[in-house]
Amino acid sequence: MRQETLPNKTRVVCYESMTEMVQDCNQALYNRFPANLDKDFVGENLPTYSQAVQMLEQPWQKGLDTIQQFVERLQSVQFPELKSKVRKLRYDPDDGDEICIDRLRSGQEFWRTSKREQAIGQQEVTVIAEVGCSSYVTWQDVLWRGASAVALVKLLEERGYRCEVWMTNGGRHQGVSYIMTSLLKITSDVLDVSTLACAFSSWAYRTLGFNNILTNQSRWNLGLYSAIDMPRTPQATELDSISKDENRIFISDVFSFNAAANLIESELQKLNERV
Repeated sequence: MRQETLPNKTRVVCYESMTEMVQDCNQALYNRFPANLDKDFVGENLPTYSQAVQMLEQPWQKGLDTIQQFVERLQSVQFPELKSKVRKLRYDPDDGDEICIDRLRSGQEFWRTSKREQAIGQQEVTVIAEVGCSSYVTWQDVLWRGASAVALVKLLEERGYRCEVWMTNGGRHQGVSYIMTSLLKITSDVLDVSTLACAFSSWAYRTLGFNNILTNQSRWNLGLYSAIDMPRTPQATELDSISKDENRIFISDVFSFNAAANLIESELQKLNERV
């Protein structure tokens, strides 16, 4: 866990994983609000801390199915062609790096070499998606941000980029602005859709996420709490505390198919302009 206070006085707490974030929570604060007991609000019946943690440790099939359906819809969209950074094989009759025996035997051009297409520019992309939202957003629509992250990472990694994924939420309490964020995927990890389905779920945010907010507010001696603060979207300069990646993508305020498709199209265009 890393903590810092930014020049604008915003407090930042960065966790290396969802597991580290959960372990940092003060369990005694879990049921601070009756909302934790409201299945319609949370999305699942999780009245205790241990039930929420157990839910996080296993595949959430309902959410996984929903995210996969969302991603399939997004994959049907004709997005701008992303310039590839994948190495392509080339064959020549006279020169190359190595000989392809099968092509030599069949009488084809057999000297093989590989070349990376569009290799100019940074090849890593940091995807940061917000988890905070209004209480009026349904558990299904909450998942559109996770689906956007999954669809983007799939597109990017198919074209040779390496992706890191973070979740974040911000707020303001007693005049103090804050950001809590957790690392979900490092660039060398294989994309785990099941992990992202849980991380971007309404039940994880409205139980363990709330618990984490209260834990840090208590740590900062901000007094008693009458309600969870309204979410506050982090500013671009505040996101720099998570990653200063020039290819950084921030997913916020995405609660529908159209919003997700528009965001993906916009971000792919920006990436192409940088190459």
